Amino acid sequence: MPLVSALIAVHDDAAHIRSAVDSVLRQTIEDLELIVVDDASSDETPSILRGISDPRVRVVTSERQSGLAASLNRGLELVQGRFVARLDSDDVAFPDWLELLVARIRRQPSVAVVGTGIVELDAAGRPGPVHRLPRGANAVRWHALFSSPFFHSTVLLEREVLDVHGLRYDPAFLESEDYELWSRLLALADGDNLVEPLVVRRMHPAQAQARRGGLQRSLQREVAMREIARLAPDLAAGDAELAWRLGTSQPLLASDRARAGDAYVALLECFERTHGVHSSVRSAAARALGRAGLVRLGIRLRPTAPIELVRDRTARRRRIRQAHRRARTWLAELEQAPRQLRVTVVSPEPTPYRSPLFDRISACEDVELTVIYAASSVADRTWRVKPRHRAVFLRGLKVAGARRLVRHDYPVTPGVAHALRASSPDVVVVSGWSTFASQAAIAWCRMRRVPYVLLVESHDLGRRAGWRRAVKGAIVPPLLRGASSVLVVGSAARDSVVARGAACVRVF
Repeated sequence: MPLVSALIAVHDDAAHIRSAVDSVLRQTIEDLELIVVDDASSDETPSILRGISDPRVRVVTSERQSGLAASLNRGLELVQGRFVARLDSDDVAFPDWLELLVARIRRQPSVAVVGTGIVELDAAGRPGPVHRLPRGANAVRWHALFSSPFFHSTVLLEREVLDVHGLRYDPAFLESEDYELWSRLLALADGDNLVEPLVVRRMHPAQAQARRGGLQRSLQREVAMREIARLAPDLAAGDAELAWRLGTSQPLLASDRARAGDAYVALLECFERTHGVHSSVRSAAARALGRAGLVRLGIRLRPTAPIELVRDRTARRRRIRQAHRRARTWLAELEQAPRQLRVTVVSPEPTPYRSPLFDRISACEDVELTVIYAASSVADRTWRVKPRHRAVFLRGLKVAGARRLVRHDYPVTPGVAHALRASSPDVVVVSGWSTFASQAAIAWCRMRRVPYVLLVESHDLGRRAGWRRAVKGAIVPPLLRGASSVLVVGSAARDSVVARGAACVRVF
């Protein structure tokens, strides 16, 4: 079972679907599957999807177009991950999108849905406005009384909550199917948003928002009025309508403005009787009142609102600059032609039984191999090996007495960090863990979040001193847990690493 199931529904979006898929497959979390529901596309979308060979991708096709909600419901029946992530076919996720969402949802068991901010991309490919939605469970609930509290194409959901309570999209709500689902989900669990914009949303005329904006607003109002009536049943229908219009920054008649402000504050009082008083909710309410021209009422509600507004505007400008820069860089990377995978191996010494393997790998067209050796020999070998692959030999200082402890020389080679930076690896293969070079390489990978594979030959057969077993038992498990995978030589080595915490599915 994968950790995350990403879900994309697509209909006639050949221009963008490949970028959306690639952005999911290049996430920093690799333990994922991607379900793509092709909703009866008639353009080149099916052939593009057939050309994707990644085993993590599963494409299902509908013979007749059923719409977004029905397609997503079909996908929800197929997902297997603990978490379900949503991305639109014309959007692009930043590479740490899933990693940050999973980290947030795991921190708090009561949270079942988390979203992120977005960066808009215009039809010419230029980054534009950066949007975010409220943070914190109660701020999310308050916002949900007026409109969707999450950007649909950013969310991560706890699948068990959906399945246990039978939560699915309601196709009757068309362009507001997500908002309607969130209103039911938030009655059962908490939600939150990350402030970071982690998804790029393309803005173009073919979007449903552009084609059917009026219908979307009508359905949004229907969901909102339903939720307001549930929270404040004593609020008159006309007052509820005015409170909703104020909360969504819609135009108000001058004669209705004061009444709308009173209705909005009455709704806030009902909310606070149910959920308590929260500064984030009061700040949001004060800003809505200020946008409606009811500044004094907003300040009475939250005296610090003007200061908070100035502070947030300053932070917002900084986030916009960062988001624009990151969006341009990531989109450029996704559009580049496939390149060689850069693999760097850190090995103690060249050997006649492994160097020929490296020679063969270096001849592969899709791999750029660099092997960093701690020394020409760490145990006074008598063999002579001439590598035909790209090899870097480190210069190190031998530690007196090291051979009695670790059974080989222990050259201290700080130059391994420079060699790793120079090779710019996509992945590092580290042979063993008993040399300074291998230990420094693992530390370098963990600091820079570069995935590493451990190559292990040692095992637990035979007698060993107690101190050796104790040291190995303390040092090795964290190294194994941090590895993307473990490559072992023999079943004894496999049993050893599994006993020390390596996941069986990641041992090869």
